[in-house]
Amino acid sequence: MFEHVLLFLSFIYAIALTHLFSSSTELILARDRVRPSGLLIAWMVLALLILVTNWLSAANLSGVQHWTLGRVLLEFATAGVQYFTCSLVSMRVEPQGEADMPVFFAKHRPVIASSMVALGVIAMLENYVDRSANGLTADAWIGEDLSVLPMTLVGLAAALFPARWVQWVAVVVLLAGVAYFLSQFVALG
Repeated sequence: MFEHVLLFLSFIYAIALTHLFSSSTELILARDRVRPSGLLIAWMVLALLILVTNWLSAANLSGVQHWTLGRVLLEFATAGVQYFTCSLVSMRVEPQGEADMPVFFAKHRPVIASSMVALGVIAMLENYVDRSANGLTADAWIGEDLSVLPMTLVGLAAALFPARWVQWVAVVVLLAGVAYFLSQFVALG
């Protein structure tokens, strides 16, 4: 069952990655008409790094001994939210006119940041569900959730408060958190 679920997740992650790459390509090709936004670019990089982290984390699913419908749906929900995290931040460029990245980010910031919050909530739920598969003690999952909770709260602040400094603090904290999680894969490597 692991291979079946992993194949399905890989398709969703590949499509999510395609959104980020296609948007980046369109922005690069229309660069003379693009009004850039460091914030949107940072959130796009964040979406990419979270996608890579979740893809790497899928290897841990090989430890699942008994697959239930609930477990499969949880993995599907994670991949689905990951897809929207990538697609929502991926700006389309119209054939004519200025591509205004700051306006796009300001307009869609609440849903972009909310998708990060949803990923955090699902990650904490998965930590709880995976506690025995990962060899954790009955309450060790709480420690893992304590590393995800601040990132989720920062994402919530970004969804609720439009101030630019809040957006920058949020994306920097989220990038640092994802860098930490990626470093764990390197350390295990």
